[in-house]
Amino acid sequence: MRRAPPSDDELEALREALNLETSTHKLACWQPPTCVPGVGWIAEVTLISTETYAGPRVDVILAPASVDFDEVRDGALEAAARVVEMGFDVAIELPLAETLGLVALDLDDPDLVERMTSLDTLARRRRALKACRERFAAVAERFAAVYGLRLPRSLIAWAALVQSADSFVRRGLEQLGRSGGGILIWFEAGGLEREPREGLDPRLDCRFRRDPPELVTIAWGDSDGLHYGLWFDDPVEPATTIVSNYARDSAETWDTRHRDMLGVLGEQIAEQDEPANLARVMLVAAIEWFTREAAPELAADPPSRWADVVRPAVVGSMGPALVPEHGNPQPHSESERYAAYQAKSPEVRVWIEQARAELDAIPCQSAFALVLGRELHWFDEDEWRAEGLELLVRAYRALGRDALAEIAIVHHRHRDLGSVGVF
Repeated sequence: MRRAPPSDDELEALREALNLETSTHKLACWQPPTCVPGVGWIAEVTLISTETYAGPRVDVILAPASVDFDEVRDGALEAAARVVEMGFDVAIELPLAETLGLVALDLDDPDLVERMTSLDTLARRRRALKACRERFAAVAERFAAVYGLRLPRSLIAWAALVQSADSFVRRGLEQLGRSGGGILIWFEAGGLEREPREGLDPRLDCRFRRDPPELVTIAWGDSDGLHYGLWFDDPVEPATTIVSNYARDSAETWDTRHRDMLGVLGEQIAEQDEPANLARVMLVAAIEWFTREAAPELAADPPSRWADVVRPAVVGSMGPALVPEHGNPQPHSESERYAAYQAKSPEVRVWIEQARAELDAIPCQSAFALVLGRELHWFDEDEWRAEGLELLVRAYRALGRDALAEIAIVHHRHRDLGSVGVF
C-alpha cells in the first residue's frame, strides 16, 4: 500500500534534521524539502558563519522520490552528522554537497527545468492565466470606477504568476524580495467582493504618506517599505512606466523603465551577482513561461504619449509630464528649492503665491504649481500641507488630470492612517 504524503509536521521535522547551530556556525535548511517525481527529494542547504553570514549554499538531492519517507529523514540526519564529524571550520571551506555526502542538483542541466516542472504546475499556471484573463474586464471596470484610470492588460501576467507560484517559484520571489500587492487583490477569487475597512477609500490601499498621486501599487519589495506601482501621468493615457519607492527610507520614487512587472523581475534577477540556485532558476523559467504564454497581453497596451517626455527635476520623485505650453516648471533650481524646504524659508511662501498667480492668470500654465505641489506633498511639512494640496489639485485640474486631483484629495484627508492596508 502506498504511504500517504507526509504531513506538514513531518516535512518540518525533515527540515529540522538539516539544521544545526554552534556559537560560530549554522547549518540551515530554511524551507521544507520538496519531493519532485523523477528528480527526488530536494533541499536547499546553507552552511554559514554566524559572524559573517557567508558560506556555501547548495541544492541537493536527499533521496530518490520513491524512497520511504523515514529513509529520507534518516538520510538527512546522517548528512548533518557528517558536517559535525568533519568540523564546521573545515566544512565551510569545502563544497557543501560533498561534505553532506549528497548529490548536488546540476543547475546547468538543459533538461532540469522541464523535469522540475510537473504537469500539475503547468495546469495551475494555465488555470491562473485563464482566470486572470476572465477577470480582467471586471477588474478594469472597477479600476476605472474607483481610480478613474486605465488598467493595463500586462497586469494579467503578473497576477497569474503570483497566483500560480509553486514552492520553488515562491522561494525565488522571496529570495528576490518581491510579492504581489495593491490592486492585485482584485484579481484574486472573491477579490472584487472585498470591502475597505471602516468605510475607507480603496485608493488608499498600499498608498504611503509621501507617495505621489501618479503611483498605484502592484507589488511589494522586501524592506524599508519598498513597493512598486504603475505610474499614470495622465488619466486618458495608459500607464507610462512602473516605478519603485522605499516609503520608510527616503520615500523617493524611481523609474524602473519597464512597463510590466515581469520585465522588472527579469532585470533584477540578471543584475544579481550571487551564485545561481534552484529557486532562481525556476523563477526565471516561470517568468519566461508567462512572457511567452501571455505575450498578447504584454503587447496589448499602447505606450503613453508621455513616455519620452523630458521631465523637470523634482525633489523626491520623477518629474511630472509637461510640455512648454504648460509654462516654466522650474523658475528656481531643484537644489535651491530643497534647501528652502529644509530651512523652512519664508521664500517657500513667496513661491506658493507665485504659482497661484500663474494659475490665476493662465490656468493651463500650471507647470510650476504642479512641481511645487508635488514637492510640498513629498516634503510632508504641516506648515505647507494645505497650500501644497491646493496647488496640486488646481494644477491637475487645469491639465485635465482630474483623477489625479481626486487621488490627492482623498490621500490628503487620510495621510495619518496607521496602516496602508485598507482591505
